[in-house]
Amino acid sequence: MRLPRDSSLARRLVEAGVICGVGLSIAVVIGFVQDPTPFGDDSIYYVGAIKSLGSNYPFLGWDPHVFAGYIPTIGLSWLTYLVPFLLVRAGYDVISSFHLAFVFVFLLFGLAVFYFARSVGSDRTVSFSMSILAWSTNAYWNNAIWGGAYNRAFTIPFMILAMGATYRYASSLDRDRLLVRGYWICLVAWTLTYLGDVFLAITGTAIGSIFLLFSAGTMNIVSGLKRVGLVFLPAVGLTLWQWVPILLQDLTVGPYRNQYVGPVDWTSLFLPGSTWQSTLNLVYIPLILSLCVILLLTRSQTSLTEKAFLVALSAVGTYWFVMGWVMPLWPYLPRLMASNSSVENLAWIFLMTLSVLFAVFRRNLMISVRPVFRLGFRVRFSLDGKRLVNILRTTTLLIIVVNALIIVPGIKPVNWGPLTSQLNTGVNAVLGPPSSDYRISLQDRALTRGFYFYQPDRFDTGGRVVNLDPNPFFNNWYDTDVFYKNDLSSINTNYDEDRPAANVSSLLESPYNFAGVKFWFDWYGVDGAVFYPYSYLYNTIGNYSVRSSLFSVAERSTTYSIPEVFVTTESPSPILVATNATTVGLYSTSSNSEYEYRSLISILTTMGLNSRFVVPLYLHSIQDALTIPVDLVVTDSDTYSTKTPEMQALLKTSSLVVVSSEDGPLGSAASIQFQGTHLLVEIPLSFSQLVSQRESGGYYFISSAPIVGLDSFNASASSYYAAATSAIRPNTWNPTFTTSNVQGTLQIDSNSVSLNLTSTDTTRRSQFNIDSLLQNLAPLSNGLKVSLLVQTTANISLGVSFTSNGGCCSNYVAVDEEIRSGDPVQIQIPYSDFRKWGNSSDMFGVSRDLGLAVNLPLGEASAVVRISNVSLVIPAYTISDLPRAISLSHDGVLLFNTLGSNGVGLMNNYNASTTILNLSVSTQKSITTIASLSGGESNARYDKIIIAGGIGQPTPMVVLFAQSPWSPVHETWSNNENMISSSVPEEFRGVIWKETYSSQWRFEFGSGAAVSPVLYYYAGPGMIYIPLANSTGQLVASFTSTTPTSVAVLSISIATIAPLVVLRNKLPRLGLRRGSSGRT
Repeated sequence: MRLPRDSSLARRLVEAGVICGVGLSIAVVIGFVQDPTPFGDDSIYYVGAIKSLGSNYPFLGWDPHVFAGYIPTIGLSWLTYLVPFLLVRAGYDVISSFHLAFVFVFLLFGLAVFYFARSVGSDRTVSFSMSILAWSTNAYWNNAIWGGAYNRAFTIPFMILAMGATYRYASSLDRDRLLVRGYWICLVAWTLTYLGDVFLAITGTAIGSIFLLFSAGTMNIVSGLKRVGLVFLPAVGLTLWQWVPILLQDLTVGPYRNQYVGPVDWTSLFLPGSTWQSTLNLVYIPLILSLCVILLLTRSQTSLTEKAFLVALSAVGTYWFVMGWVMPLWPYLPRLMASNSSVENLAWIFLMTLSVLFAVFRRNLMISVRPVFRLGFRVRFSLDGKRLVNILRTTTLLIIVVNALIIVPGIKPVNWGPLTSQLNTGVNAVLGPPSSDYRISLQDRALTRGFYFYQPDRFDTGGRVVNLDPNPFFNNWYDTDVFYKNDLSSINTNYDEDRPAANVSSLLESPYNFAGVKFWFDWYGVDGAVFYPYSYLYNTIGNYSVRSSLFSVAERSTTYSIPEVFVTTESPSPILVATNATTVGLYSTSSNSEYEYRSLISILTTMGLNSRFVVPLYLHSIQDALTIPVDLVVTDSDTYSTKTPEMQALLKTSSLVVVSSEDGPLGSAASIQFQGTHLLVEIPLSFSQLVSQRESGGYYFISSAPIVGLDSFNASASSYYAAATSAIRPNTWNPTFTTSNVQGTLQIDSNSVSLNLTSTDTTRRSQFNIDSLLQNLAPLSNGLKVSLLVQTTANISLGVSFTSNGGCCSNYVAVDEEIRSGDPVQIQIPYSDFRKWGNSSDMFGVSRDLGLAVNLPLGEASAVVRISNVSLVIPAYTISDLPRAISLSHDGVLLFNTLGSNGVGLMNNYNASTTILNLSVSTQKSITTIASLSGGESNARYDKIIIAGGIGQPTPMVVLFAQSPWSPVHETWSNNENMISSSVPEEFRGVIWKETYSSQWRFEFGSGAAVSPVLYYYAGPGMIYIPLANSTGQLVASFTSTTPTSVAVLSISIATIAPLVVLRNKLPRLGLRRGSSGRT
C-alpha cells in the first residue's frame, strides 16, 4: 500500500518508526532485546504466573498452590498478562512470550509519551525529546529490569495514552470543536488502564478527574463534573467486574500491607542513581525550573485547558512529593504506595509537565515577531519568539540526548536466574518429588517469587505475602512462628514486603516452646520449610537443629555466601485428613468475638493441640452450634447470660465452657458441673488472661475443659543433691587425645598437673587433651562454674569442655580461653559462656566428664603448661524417676514446682539427657511442654526428670495428650477448581481439609446424579471441616467461581455497553459548556 507523501498517516508512521528505532537502539545498548532472560527482582514471578494461567485455563477461579489456596484473578493486571498468555496458548514458550510483550510495551511507552506531548501542543522535536527522556530515567527501569514491578511498566504507557486522549477531548470541547472519535479513544484508553496496575489507575484517575473538573473553567464546575462522569463512569462500569473484588479484598488485606515508608534521599530528584535506586536524572528539575522562569519573563499566558492540566499535575505531584519527603505530614494523609515510589510517580508527572510547559511556550511565542529579549550596551541584540522557541527546543534535545548517552550505558539488567535455579534445584534434591498431599513453606522473596515457574506441581504456604492472601492474619502468624520464632527482633530488619505485617507477639507461646511450630506445620499440611537467606535467623534455625526428635535440618550449598537450609518435620500431617478429633466450636455475640477465636487458637498452639487433637470451629450463629455435631462449645460469660435458654439447649448435645468476659483473680479454680451426660465449665479468667499466661494459661484451660484426653502420671523416688564445690584432684587427669604432630608428657604432683608439649610440625594445628571423670553428675545449667589457675611458657588457647556420656561418638560443649605466657592466670568460667557444641543436633544436659584442651598456635614449637586449683561449683539438683519412659516426640507437658529452681530436663539410666531448659524463677508452679526441651538423641527415651537448683522440689508430673484416631486421605486435583480424594475410611466422624475456607466450595461424596452436596464449616486458620455423617466414598470438591456478587457486577459491566451504543453520538456532546454548539 502506497501512501501520499504528504498524508498525515504517512507522517505518523514515519514518526512512530523513528521513535521505535531509537527505542530499540536504547534496548540493544542496555542488553535486553537480544536476551529474553526474565530480568529484575520479581520478573520470574510474572513469568511463572503467565505459565500458570496458560496451563490452567479455563479453570482460573481458584489456585490451590499458594497460601492455602486463593482466587488468582482478583487484582490481576490483565495488561501485563493477556498478551503473553495468548502467545503461550498459541504455542510459544512462556519466557519468549513475556519477553516479546515487554519489548512491545517498552516501545509503546516511548510512543505514548510522544503522543501525549503532541496532544498537549508540543512540537515534534520536543515530543521526540520527551520519549528519549522517558527511556533514560532510572525510575522506569526500577519498575522493569531492576526491581521487576512489571505491572506498573505495562500500565504506564496506557495511562499516558489515556491522559493524552483526555486532554485532546477536553481541549476540543473548550474550542467548541467536538471530537467524537477522540471521546471514544479516551474511553477505551481509560478502560484499558483500569485493567492494569491498581495504584497507577487510581493515580491517573486523580489527575484526570481534577483536570476535567476545572477544564471548563472555575465558573463552569457543573460542566466539569459532567466531563468527569462522561469519561470515568463508563470506564468504571465496564471494568466493575475487576474493581469490586479488588475493593472487597482490600478490606481484608489492607491492615496487613507492608510498604517502605523510610525517608527518600533528596538527591534522587536531581542525580541518577545506581541499580535498584529509583531516581530522576540531571534534566528534569533544571528543565522545569528554566521553563518556568522563561515563561514568567516572557509573560506567557496559559489557556484554560493548559491551566487546568497544570493544576491537576501540581495537586497530585504535591501529594507524591509530600509522601516521599515531608515525613511530618505522613500521618495525616492516606498512603497509596511506598515512599520510594514517589520518585517513580513524579517521573511521569514531570514528563507530562515538561510537555505542557513547552506547549505553552510554543503557543505564546511561536507567532510572535516582536523582540522578546533585548541586550543593549555596545552590542545590540534582540531575539524574537520564533527564534527563542527554536533555540530552546534544540538545546533541550541536545541536553536530553547527552543525558541519555551518560545514563543509558550504565543501565544493566539484574538477573536472579542463577540463584533461583540453584535454590529450586536444592528444593527438588532435598524434599524430593512434588506431592499434592503436603505443602512446603518458603521464606521471603528469593524463594517464593520463583515458585510458580520452577515448582508448578508443588503446593506452598508462607513466604512473601501478596495482596491476594485470603487469610493474611493467620498466614502472618504462621510466618512469625515458623520463620522468626527466636528472632522476633529481626523482623523489622527484613525487607518491608517480606516482613510479617501482623504483630502477633501477644498470641505467641514462649520462645523455647516449639509445640506452636508443630501446630502450624500441621494446620497448613507442611512437611518441610526452606530458609534463604537466613543471616538474621540463626537462633530460629538453631532451635530446629537442636530438636532432632521433632525436626531434621539439612543444608545445601550455593555459589553465594550462604547455603540453603531445609527444615522437615519428623511427623508431617497431610492436607486432607479423616479424623475423630474433638470438635470445639466458639460462639460469641461479643464485638470482639474475632479476638476470642484467635485466643482459642493461641491456647491450642501453646499446647501443640493441632488437628490430630482438636478441630476449632468458628460458629456464626447459635443455629450452627445446635446443628453441627460439636463436642464442646466455648463462649464468653456475656454471651452465656444473654443466650441462657439457647445455651441450656446446647448442653443436651455438647459440653459448654464459659470463659469470663472480665478479668478475674489469678489462681481461681474453674467451676465444673455435670449437666446430664455433659459438662458445664465456668472459667473465672478472661481470654486475654489465659493467653498472657502462655503455657500455664493453656494448660489451665485444657485441664478444666474436656477438650482432649489427658494421661497423667507422677514421678517417684526423687533424689536431692545439694549444691557443692568439688575440687578436681590432680591425679584424676588423664591424656585422651593428641594431634599427630604433638609429643607431650603429663606430670602430676600433689597440687597441680603440668603438660610438657613439643610440636614436630609448627605449620599445623597442635592439640593435647586431658580429661577428668567427675564424682557426681553436673547439670549444665545456670549456677555451674569452673575455676582454675593456669601458667604457661608460651601463648596458648585453652579449651574447657564438658563431655556427654562416653562412647564412640560422645559430644561436647566447650569454651576457648586465650592464655598469655608469664604469670599464673586465674580463670572463672560460668556455664553461660559454654556455647561451642561439637554437634548441635545432639546436645545434652548432664555430664560426668571435664576436659581441657591445650592448643599451640601456628609457629609455636613448645610450651610448658601448669594447671592447678581446678574446682567445679555444681548447683543443687533433684532427679525423679518416671514410672514409664517418654520421648521428646510425645505431645504433653511437664508440671513441677519451681521453688528456686532454674532449669528442667530429661535423662535416663545411661545418663543420656536433653539439655537443661532454663526457667524463670518468678512463678512458684511451672508448666512446660515436652516440645520445649531440646537436645538428646533423636530416638532416645527418658525415664527421669532432672530439676536444677532449688531445695528438693515436690514430685513433678507428666501429662501426655491423647491423639484422636486419624488417617491421611490422598487428594488429586484434576484441575485448579476440582479436587477428588481417595476413599474416606468409614470409621471417622469428619474430614479436615487444609484449604482456604470459602462459601464458593461445593462438596459431594461419590458421583452421579443422585449425589447431594454436604455441609462444611470454617475450622481453624482458614481451614474446612466436613462432618461425614453417613457419607462414604470419595470426596469431591468443586470451586464455583459464579456468585451472586460476580453475576451482579458482570451484569452491570455488560449493561454499561448498551447506553454507550445507543448514545454513541450524544454522549460526547454532554461535556460541552452551556451555550456551545459543538461543531464536529
